[in-house]
Formats: sequence, structure tokens, C-alpha cells
Amino acid sequence: MDVFNSTTSGGHRTILERCVEPGDEAVLVAPWEQGNLMLTRRRLVVTRKAGMLRRKSMHLNATFAHLSNVSWNVDARNRLEVSLTAIDGVRERFVLRLASPDQVREAEECLRSVVSPRREDFAAAA
Repeated sequence: MDVFNSTTSGGHRTILERCVEPGDEAVLVAPWEQGNLMLTRRRLVVTRKAGMLRRKSMHLNATFAHLSNVSWNVDARNRLEVSLTAIDGVRERFVLRLASPDQVREAEECLRSVVSPRREDFAAAA
């Protein structure tokens, strides 16, 4: 399945594809208010458009071991809000713009399948 769909522009796609390590795979790519978010089995990558020229750049590229307090919430307008704390202590919030309730459910299931097992690993280690 090609998760890099037509909503991922060329510049963002190039940045995101470079972040997929050998042996890993992208399970979700979705637009957010300022760029694109990609979820793989091992990491979260976020791009954004910045500055007056709206240049595409890397915003966040972290493995799940470097993220904490990962949560998500679905609102009434088919938007999925993902919140997390990065390793530098900065709390991040990304609102994914999805076209349909089916896409919201699929994205939520991807998050659950990748993030939830790690929550159990951290709890067992404590």
C-alpha cells in the first residue's frame, strides 16, 4: 500500500521518504495544518512549511523512545489531534486534516497499533 498519496506534495514527500529506515515502513502519512505527518513502525516524522517563502523543512524526526505522553483525540469535524512531548521537553500538537470518518478511524488505528504496544513496554519497565 502506498501511503504517500496525492495529498503529500513533492517536497514533503521527498523529506518524508528519506526518513524511512531500511526494515521500517510508513504506515500513515497525513496532512496537518502546516505540513505533513508520517508515522512508521519506529518513528514519527513531521514536516512543515515555514517562512515567507513557505519552504518545506523537517520539524520533528524522532523515534518513539524519544517521545512521551503521546495521545490523540478525534473531534466532531473529522480531525485527529495528536499531542506529544518531544525529548527536549517541548509539547507538540498536530491537527490532522482527514477527508472522511473512515480515514479518521484508519489513522486512529495506525496510531493505536504503533503507540499502544510501546506504552505497555514502558509500564513493564517501571
